[in-house]
Amino acid sequence: MKRSDPSLASVGYQPPNARDAILLAVAALAVAALFFLTLRQTLVLRQGDAQVFFRAGWAVWTGYPLYQITDDHGWSYLYPPFFALLMGPFANPPAGIAQPAWAAPYPLALALWCAIGVAALGAAMQILANAIARFSGARLAPGADNPYWALRLAPPLAMVAFVAVGWIRGQPTAILVLLVVMSLVFVAERKPIAAAIPLAIAIAIKIFPAAFLLIPLLRRDLRTIGWTALFTALFLFAVPLLCLGLDATIALYRALWTQRLEGLAVGHTAARVADELSPWSINVTSFGAMLARAFGTPDPDAPAQLPSWARLAQYAFDLAVLLAVSGAGYRRFWRLKGAQPDAPYATLIAGAILAASLPAILPVARPHYWALAIPLVTILYIERWRRTGRVLASVGEIAWTTAAILAFALTGASAPGVFSRLGPTTIVMMVPLVAGLIALRRLPEVDAAAPSAPIARPATAA
Repeated sequence: MKRSDPSLASVGYQPPNARDAILLAVAALAVAALFFLTLRQTLVLRQGDAQVFFRAGWAVWTGYPLYQITDDHGWSYLYPPFFALLMGPFANPPAGIAQPAWAAPYPLALALWCAIGVAALGAAMQILANAIARFSGARLAPGADNPYWALRLAPPLAMVAFVAVGWIRGQPTAILVLLVVMSLVFVAERKPIAAAIPLAIAIAIKIFPAAFLLIPLLRRDLRTIGWTALFTALFLFAVPLLCLGLDATIALYRALWTQRLEGLAVGHTAARVADELSPWSINVTSFGAMLARAFGTPDPDAPAQLPSWARLAQYAFDLAVLLAVSGAGYRRFWRLKGAQPDAPYATLIAGAILAASLPAILPVARPHYWALAIPLVTILYIERWRRTGRVLASVGEIAWTTAAILAFALTGASAPGVFSRLGPTTIVMMVPLVAGLIALRRLPEVDAAAPSAPIARPATAA
């Protein structure tokens, strides 16, 4: 391929070659296998989380107490009412109650839910790849390949273990990845309303994406913060109010606080959901839980509570991550005084680092949350490619992917051992986190007074 523009923005669509066809075939086989495993786990084995959400959709639209309903193996709905309202078309009643006429049959609903997850991840990779091409301004190495397909397929395949467990369990993680990517891209483009809407939806679904407000906060982007607050209030409160009425909405949020959030806030999880939210589970990836499992034991009087030293270690780690992102990005994507730098690529990298750190920051995150690291893995992939010009994975990338898959297998081991207690996925995922901080720090400082550079648009290959 000939290029007149030797920048990443010149990377445009190309028909897949033989190497690309292999990637596409592997991705197609992976999706087919995940569909099969998801349907088997949920329909045959009656496991996974999809039924939790579907049953919550039935409960909230029929007046059954949302935070008392459970799926077939006793798991509860743990999130704000907004997401349950979205699950109306997938509503699944308890055994012995007829399926509502307005909801899809359970097998069809499950297949549609899986398809939405696949489409969401595909859309996220398309948006992210285009944004990297527009924002980076990087010069290509002489004779560099065109990585159109590899850029969109290689990072999810590198993270396949974490993507797979989210899909198999029926979690909306891929949807959250799409919403986060959209918001970060719009923040980088200085489009506050467009950035606020997907971020507000993500917050209304699982609350924790509110952490991404750190980026506009550092940039003193009060418009994005204000619009996000407004839309979040609309989704969290106005939508349930319009759908359910005032009394029902108040009752739902009272139950959400007393039965879910209050326990997490004070460290005393409600007995009804203690097993689901226990930080001692080997599937919990937070930093404090990892240390507690390695060097402590549960208190018989409070078996679902971490010791005070582990909680303090978690707070220290969270603060260290926030300070590291802020420090590495100072004068790259934010400044303490004066106008903020026009630095969309640095802003995108900072957001990707924050996303990749969340599974270690959140108190009860599970391995599928590591799918949020896909944006950072994609950026690191393109940073290596633009330096070397080679699309094929390096030895280091292959070794890290292998380690991530092995760590995931050990984290989910049915027989807990020393490696499971230690939290191997958290350790392995520190590698891209540190690499991302280094990549952000290596970016040149941006003069806030300099005129804004136009955002390049990807060209179509000749």
